[in-house]
Amino acid sequence: MLTLLGAWRQRWLPVVWMALVISVLATLLLYRLIQAGNLVNVTSLFYLVPGGTAALDWLVFGNTMAPAALIGMGAILLGLLQVFRMPKT
Repeated sequence: MLTLLGAWRQRWLPVVWMALVISVLATLLLYRLIQAGNLVNVTSLFYLVPGGTAALDWLVFGNTMAPAALIGMGAILLGLLQVFRMPKT
């Protein structure tokens, strides 16, 4: 039974993720954010895609990131914090 769940997780979880979360929910969220917010803030969120992909890769396949990649993801997060903390004029 455990082997069957592991096989399902490795084969179908990425497919379900791509079909539902990436295709449908992300597109709906993008349009909602564009309609409601500042376009600069919305497009800045695209920088989270590599980190989200790496997190999914770690969760599903157990792959780890190199230290330089983790530092790069930290730099991306710091940059996004700067974008979202900028005073609105």
